[in-house]
Amino acid sequence: MAADSLSSNVSEAMSLPDETTIKFYLQAFLPMISETVDCNILLMRLNVLNSAERKEIFNLNKSGGKQAEATRRFLEKILENDEPGIYRELHDVLQEDYQRIANVLRFGHIPKDQRSKERTLQLFMKEIVNRLNPRDVLPSLFSEGVIIKSEYEQIKAEIDKGPTSTAVMSLVFSIPCHIEKWYEVFLICLYENDSEDLAEIIDKDFIEDYKNKKVSKQGKYVKKKGKCKDLQLNVDQMETEESENVVSYFQEADSSGDLGAIPNFEEYSISSDTYGLSMPTARGEPDGQLAGLPSHESPSSSTAAQSSSVTMETVTMECHSENTERKLLLHEGSEEMQVSFTPDANQYLQGPLQNNHRQEKNGLKDKVEDASDTELNLEIDENEDESEDTEMEDQVIKLREYQKELARPALEGKNVIIVAPTGSGKTMVALRIIQEHITRKRGREIPKVIFLVNQVALANQQGDACKKHLTTYNTQVISGEVQRNMKVSLKDFIDKRNILVVTAQVLLDALVYKEIESITRFSLMIFDECHHCHAKHTFNQIMSYYMDVKLANSTDRLSLPQIVGLTASVGVGKSRNIAQAKTHIKKLMANLDAEEISTVCNNIGELSEYVSVPTEEIMTVEKRENDVFGQSITETMNKIEDIMEHCDALQKVENPEQYMAVLKAPASKGSDQYTQWASKLWKETAKIREPDVRRFINPCRNHLQIYNETLIIYNDARTRDAIDYMKQEISVWKQSAIMDKNEQCLQALYERLEKPEFVERVQNLPNPKLQALGKMIIKGFKGKEPADSRGIIFVKTRNLAKAITAWLKDTPDLKSLNPIEFVGSNTSGGKAMTKAEQVDALKYFRDGKHKLIVATSVAEEGLDISQCNLVIRYDHVTNEIAMVQSRGRGRAQDSQYMVLAEEGKGTAEKEELNMIREIMMRKAIIQLQQDIASNPGKVKEELKQHQDDEQLTRRLEAKNRKGRLMRMGDFELRCFKCDEYICMSTDIKKVQNAHHVVVLDDFEDRVKITKTGSRRVIDETIQFVGRLNCKKCGNDMGTVGIHRNLEFPVIKISSFIIVDTNSRQSTCTKWNKAPFEVLALTNDDFKMLLDKRGEDPAL
Repeated sequence: MAADSLSSNVSEAMSLPDETTIKFYLQAFLPMISETVDCNILLMRLNVLNSAERKEIFNLNKSGGKQAEATRRFLEKILENDEPGIYRELHDVLQEDYQRIANVLRFGHIPKDQRSKERTLQLFMKEIVNRLNPRDVLPSLFSEGVIIKSEYEQIKAEIDKGPTSTAVMSLVFSIPCHIEKWYEVFLICLYENDSEDLAEIIDKDFIEDYKNKKVSKQGKYVKKKGKCKDLQLNVDQMETEESENVVSYFQEADSSGDLGAIPNFEEYSISSDTYGLSMPTARGEPDGQLAGLPSHESPSSSTAAQSSSVTMETVTMECHSENTERKLLLHEGSEEMQVSFTPDANQYLQGPLQNNHRQEKNGLKDKVEDASDTELNLEIDENEDESEDTEMEDQVIKLREYQKELARPALEGKNVIIVAPTGSGKTMVALRIIQEHITRKRGREIPKVIFLVNQVALANQQGDACKKHLTTYNTQVISGEVQRNMKVSLKDFIDKRNILVVTAQVLLDALVYKEIESITRFSLMIFDECHHCHAKHTFNQIMSYYMDVKLANSTDRLSLPQIVGLTASVGVGKSRNIAQAKTHIKKLMANLDAEEISTVCNNIGELSEYVSVPTEEIMTVEKRENDVFGQSITETMNKIEDIMEHCDALQKVENPEQYMAVLKAPASKGSDQYTQWASKLWKETAKIREPDVRRFINPCRNHLQIYNETLIIYNDARTRDAIDYMKQEISVWKQSAIMDKNEQCLQALYERLEKPEFVERVQNLPNPKLQALGKMIIKGFKGKEPADSRGIIFVKTRNLAKAITAWLKDTPDLKSLNPIEFVGSNTSGGKAMTKAEQVDALKYFRDGKHKLIVATSVAEEGLDISQCNLVIRYDHVTNEIAMVQSRGRGRAQDSQYMVLAEEGKGTAEKEELNMIREIMMRKAIIQLQQDIASNPGKVKEELKQHQDDEQLTRRLEAKNRKGRLMRMGDFELRCFKCDEYICMSTDIKKVQNAHHVVVLDDFEDRVKITKTGSRRVIDETIQFVGRLNCKKCGNDMGTVGIHRNLEFPVIKISSFIIVDTNSRQSTCTKWNKAPFEVLALTNDDFKMLLDKRGEDPAL
């Protein structure tokens, strides 16, 4: 009777939670379970699928490397069928061979040190492969349930077939899958089977502890078969503690039970160690018997088993069946997560919590809330390193239904481009993907996420989001400025942080200079504003490293990171129809190796509730009525053009007719077209070998550029702002002018424009566009609370941003908005903003100190200012992507998007064309999604073909460039203006991968150095204290910089003509376009300069 009572109580204690709970944990841990469980076991033992489904999954499982996918497909079928009893049946099947997974389904239990133990195994993989004879430990591991029968047979066959290393690796990969104490069992098997040295290499402390516990003062003997001798176990204290635990357990299960009546208590093989491992005698299984395990943790007292919360002590029982002898782990008391469920547990099944469980080295803690409002709150105690970025509590990311739809492919591990409107919360989708990715990867490999952005301001914004919502993980923001100021690099953080938010150029530089050996160091890469991943953009250059690994067909391709792209608009390029638009989008997919494009299809109604769509308005205005100043500038430009065309020196040019065609200027002055022509003229002039011709053409071209920019400002801003710009630029030109006959003529033309009576007559003439802009701003802010309103005005150039900001500050009705300009930082001179100034401007804009920003395109993408309710494009329209991006800056309810366009200029028509292209893009995406669904193989082939073509193009370009550099050797750098020799390409070195300095002791013989008396601090590595000019012609060549207390000439490449060994001449505007490589400045370079300069560090 007592035995029956005990059996009843044990049965009750072992009863499963309801099917809803098992289903919940199955959904929550689906990725981890899919990668652990062998699908063949499910196919053999679960008869829940029809024959067609079983065949489909069986064939998938046969495909190389598809086991996890097959298992996942099988489990998803179970979730779809949802038949009564199916989840209990699944649990029973897993209980036999996957005890660890069965516990996950019952209790949501993941041992706290699971990940660290697996990492330890990976760390010593080489030693294990080299030292372990798998024949020695295979029987014991099978006997203890660490590996299952199919794995035992497979590994045994691999041992017979050879090489042994293959069998050892298969064994190591199988070990962590089945029981929770796999690590301890594995080490003891090594120790007891003549591999003590290997066991101590892996975990010396554990083995020492185990050896100390083996010697027993009194107790029983456990007979070990095979090579090992009889062992005595020290069970004095442990048996006492274990007995107390068992008594406590059975008393709670049935308080009326009589323990004295329990027949043959030792038949249940209660473990004499606190690891919960039994010590069976082998019956019908391969030889192998384990001795008791040492205790690192003291047992905790048990509590009553409840329907809503199960808490029991560890009791290991040996269960016997006809075919096998297995141990059944009922529960592991103090270390697992305990979750309280309400009767309606279905409330969790579709929520974002289903994937939020984490495997962390410090374990999972539970927080049981009130039954009326039950919620899982997984708290993780991370003690990673000294980072100040990490908060010590977990944040559960909850997504809206449309966000779940966007995230679905990425959560399944696919490479995907996510396309959703601005303001829809793509960042939150990305954070959820990161969260799930780290959860899924931990325990199998080290997850490493890199979030790539284009701008420092975006890096800070996305970094703040990661730190706020992913507090469990360490996040680091890294930009070029951070690297220089902190004197660190990306490689310094890659092993210390889970999430890196990085400006793209930083990662590209790290790959180029081998600071990071491979793109495979990352497990997930997120590209913010991924529509840029075309041609020579930094994103695409980074992806070229990915493609090289993928297309090499090496084993490294299995370690490639998952790719996720985020954008509001993929664009259509120059497409004229939907077919061409699809081709454009497929190229973007190929560049990002994307399998799908994810858009909101099923939850559009919900999306519209959360995304504010601004009202759109295009306003046209007339030109100035009184255009005296503009006409005067145009006349001056015509005269300069005429002077160039009739230059006698042109007859010296080798092919004067060809060059005359280049000199033909566009009729539309004050336009982008004219700016492009001036740039082309600069490059063509550099090819002329006659220095007299270049010396004549260059000042003319320089003045034409100044006047063209003056007209651009004049057209869109006040006349006085245009005059101020013109005066400033001409003043700079005068500093380096040699005032020959030609330059005296140019000076005379300018003096007519700066006459006081002329300036007085034109500087206050009204500009209709400014008047219309003022009305737009007042209308946009009308009726809005000042504290809750913000506005952005997008303009064409930095100079125009400065002029419009000045006008706003001088306008009584608008100056209270405290406007500020926001321009890019990647330029030389004082017109750019520093990174710190950009960050401050955005902060003050968010805080409301500045209500209005006047910005160039740098502010179009990604910047999230929720209060922004007014966006104006000021007579400047580019493509449909820029339209979508700039319109998306209006995040507030009832926001307005306005385009102000001058009549006859074509701006309004371009904006309407962009709207048409946006519609074309949407249709193309829908058709492409249909193509992927109906014929994925064909689309995949097309994407692969594009990848192959692009890789071939890159290789040919690299080969040509390398061959060109080898043939050309060193290059001469000559003054662009007068052709004077300045230095050789080998005399140039790089400081902090950003500044190009000359390390030549006779540089001063050809270049005039002027100290300004003030210091301009760019970053902590260099300060600018002067300027450089050609001694012969005064051409501006750069600045004087102080680096490590030593003065250097810092030159700009646009001031030089580059001449190769064959006397071919070229120019470039940026250093990365130079036809030669520039090496980093070394300590040897410093020593050489110090030796030559003596005690004086100055130039």
